[in-house]
Amino acid sequence: MEKLVAHPWLQELFKSKKSVSVIDICSGTGIEGVAFCKVLKNKDLEVSLALIDLRLSALEKGKKFALKELGVEPITMMADITQPLILGEKYDIALLWGLAIPHFSPWKWVRVLVNILNILVDDGLFMYDEGDRVYNTFIIRGFREIILQVVEENRVVLDIFADRNSRTGDVKKLYCYNKSLLLGHGIFSCIYMDIL
Repeated sequence: MEKLVAHPWLQELFKSKKSVSVIDICSGTGIEGVAFCKVLKNKDLEVSLALIDLRLSALEKGKKFALKELGVEPITMMADITQPLILGEKYDIALLWGLAIPHFSPWKWVRVLVNILNILVDDGLFMYDEGDRVYNTFIIRGFREIILQVVEENRVVLDIFADRNSRTGDVKKLYCYNKSLLLGHGIFSCIYMDIL
């Protein structure tokens, strides 16, 4: 968390504030939110913390943990972040840390992002640690070469990694398909596609 707090965007935010409000999305027991706030307190910032999760038992543990570690009782909210939220308060920083993003379908993830936008102050920051999960899963861990996309009686589609732009995250794929399988043999036609 020390490296995160040293980021220029956070440093810019801290120049104009003596107190910072943080909301830990999908907080569970609040480990990440508490750790982040503890680092902020060590930088002589006054912090307030809110924890939001679906599990009441996790929030109760998070409340005790935050009180012990920060000396401040957090606001806890049992809510579904994919549903419209009316919190009545806006936060300087929304934090989504850990392995929460895979729990959301792409459509629900859009709802999460809209909710986060609506609970941040105008110059607020949203920070999460899973922005490159697809790259880590499919490129680094060995699924990068060929992914079998479709296998049907008369058709096979292969997804072949071609290149990745590390600056933008764009991936170039070669999609190969075969419509004329005969006894397991056939000719594949291929097209390049940029995946955003």
